[in-house]
Amino acid sequence: MKIFGKSIQGRRNYNQDRIFYQIKNKCFILAVADGMGGSRGGEIASTTVIEQCEKSFQHFCKKPSEKKLRITIKNIYAESHKIIKNLIKENSKLENMGTTLTIVLGYNQKYIVGNIGDSRTYILTKDKMNQITIDNSYLQEYQDNYPDAKIDEYLESKLGHIITKSISGKYEKIDIYPIKEELYELQNNDLFLLCSDGLLIYKFDDLSKQFMDIILNSGVIENAVEELINWAYSNESYDNISVIIGSNKENII
Repeated sequence: MKIFGKSIQGRRNYNQDRIFYQIKNKCFILAVADGMGGSRGGEIASTTVIEQCEKSFQHFCKKPSEKKLRITIKNIYAESHKIIKNLIKENSKLENMGTTLTIVLGYNQKYIVGNIGDSRTYILTKDKMNQITIDNSYLQEYQDNYPDAKIDEYLESKLGHIITKSISGKYEKIDIYPIKEELYELQNNDLFLLCSDGLLIYKFDDLSKQFMDIILNSGVIENAVEELINWAYSNESYDNISVIIGSNKENII
């Protein structure tokens, strides 16, 4: 597994996104958190979650086990929620803060995915890009209710980036994938893409294909990360943009 990630401020006045990725003792983690609730609150929330990801990952790596993957992600969420809830109790100015989290945790070619909010995890496998996670957002709810509707600029401006779940002072269950099976198995040449919603440019009908084409034409994952961020920025993304790519092969093509 080789991993590279980057987060930029973009057109915002500050960056509330935080990322973390590491490989250790046959274990790997990729995580993107997108904070909300004003500059200070958003940064505190996303930083809190990413710090908990790092802490839990170090503990997991000491005695890794496939059986511990799911519980480790649940613990990351539970501990982050507890810390954020206490911070809000101590400072009422932080009451609206929260953060998304999309995370891949793996060991010995097995992995699971956790998600809350509208940051996303994709997988490129066998020349097909699939979105693993499902957004917790009003836009996703609209798409579920009206699957044939086109997401135009009006709908995006009204519903885009409004999430229905987050890690905040209010307890909400994190989604764990796979839903029916216990674990996913990493296949040869699989590639993960994790991103905050700053990468999601809805004027393109098929984002998965856009991402796949950019990645496959980039050569190596470092270039792919840079080109995805540049693509989103040049297409007028107004949010922070964070991207992590992990692949179990040296070159993409």
